[in-house]
Amino acid sequence: MPSYRSFLTIGLLEPGVAPGVVHLTVCDAVRECTAVESWDVSVRRGVPVLTVRFTGDDDAHARSIHDVARSSLRGIAQVTASGLSCVEHGKNRFLS
Repeated sequence: MPSYRSFLTIGLLEPGVAPGVVHLTVCDAVRECTAVESWDVSVRRGVPVLTVRFTGDDDAHARSIHDVARSSLRGIAQVTASGLSCVEHGKNRFLS
């Protein structure tokens, strides 16, 4: 089963939302669909980016899971950009 990475650039949090809630919310939502292999929060050019690596049956399935990840943050945080990649032989093949 292929691995995929969902990249979510996080903007402003809604008032009262603790930063640690963001990755937990996304990972819990993705876990309802498939296995979460790993997650990471990095800072790129001063902006937080959440990366969630998960398994998917195929690219179409991965796109639907990516949509779940993005939508899980409604009412919690702004997603200012996002991307999806398939991990092939240790390298990313970007899907969106």
